[in-house]
Amino acid sequence: MLIHDADEPWAVLVQAPEHQCGEICQQAEDAISRIMGKLEGVFYFGKTMFDDDYVKAGEDPQPVYKRFNLTVANENGQEGVAVPSIVVFLPGPRHEKPSEVVLSQQVVLQLVKQGPKSFVAQLKQFLPHATTSVSTSTLAGFLTPKDPRPRRRALVVSSKASLALQARKLSLDVLAQADTGVIRTSNAAVFDMLTGVEAGQPGVYLSEEGTLPALGTAEKDVDPSRVRWKRYAGSRAFMGMNNWTKAELGRPVAPSIRSQAEFEQACEHPGGICVIAVVPPASENPGPSDAARSLAGRQFFILDIPSFTRGDPRAEPLPVRVFKIDARAQASWAAAFGATAPTLVALNARSKRFVTFTGPYGPPTMHDFVMKVVSGSLPLEKADPWPRLVTEPTVRSMKRKTKTKGGKPKKPKRTGDEL
Repeated sequence: MLIHDADEPWAVLVQAPEHQCGEICQQAEDAISRIMGKLEGVFYFGKTMFDDDYVKAGEDPQPVYKRFNLTVANENGQEGVAVPSIVVFLPGPRHEKPSEVVLSQQVVLQLVKQGPKSFVAQLKQFLPHATTSVSTSTLAGFLTPKDPRPRRRALVVSSKASLALQARKLSLDVLAQADTGVIRTSNAAVFDMLTGVEAGQPGVYLSEEGTLPALGTAEKDVDPSRVRWKRYAGSRAFMGMNNWTKAELGRPVAPSIRSQAEFEQACEHPGGICVIAVVPPASENPGPSDAARSLAGRQFFILDIPSFTRGDPRAEPLPVRVFKIDARAQASWAAAFGATAPTLVALNARSKRFVTFTGPYGPPTMHDFVMKVVSGSLPLEKADPWPRLVTEPTVRSMKRKTKTKGGKPKKPKRTGDEL
């Protein structure tokens, strides 16, 4: 069974029965078995026969070899099937990047001959990533805060290709909450600038909360030695590394915006698209806030198609940030955008344009709405005048107790108004 709708990359070996394919199909299967452990949790592997039906919504069933054009003609013009071949399935929006890549029989046999390292290197060319190569010159920029969201930093110290490949996958899995950097163990100078990172020791590190530079710190003023790092102490298998990082990061959040100053800091200064969830107070109904939190945890990126041909496929994060606003405290602001809670307002604060969400309020439809906004299929309209947020008042208790020297409450004096 072939994979045509998944959240993970798959490599599927296309074979023929032994009496038709012989030793070369077995060699290909053995070669894949040798690299599966190196890519555990990063790539998933499967196999199918060349004449199995491939069924995909909106398409007529076809044999695998026809669907993926795995035919070849011999000297006499007779058609045959070129196996073993590999079909690589890449996750994500199908219109954003190629979803299916075929490694021909010739390529597969060459990889089998060259060995596991070549196989891993070939698959690496299809795995998009959002990592930063960290060196002495790029470290300060990597640590500089870019926007008000509580984003952490993940470091992968890599000595082997397989760990660098895991870093690629990790970078997309935690993209909503952290930026991922990769340091080679041979880059000794950069380790002298880090606190808590063991020089030359492969592994995964996460910046400790509260140690990153404060928002507004210029890159030239960043002191990398002030950032403390916590190391993952488990095995180097990807799933353990990934699960530890996600657990340390905690659940994603959609930060609250309570004033015009916070709005300008969150949306106007960074630019891009701000998605504001207009929600009722969480004390009355936590559901809409939880949905906004789920939206904040989703990945928004596009793939740089030319980077695929260069063998370094990059996923460029889209300039999308998710926040929330209390519909009751900011009623006039919400009304200016026609936003009745719970709903979303996607806006570009610099151009003073917006569009309000009109679909069912839930993470999948909200995600589709955001993708339509950034793709331009939902145009933004001008707001004139542009509404401003009022500063939410701080609610304090008005009750006070006056104590005597002995610690007992002192009775208030009675006045004529109380008679």
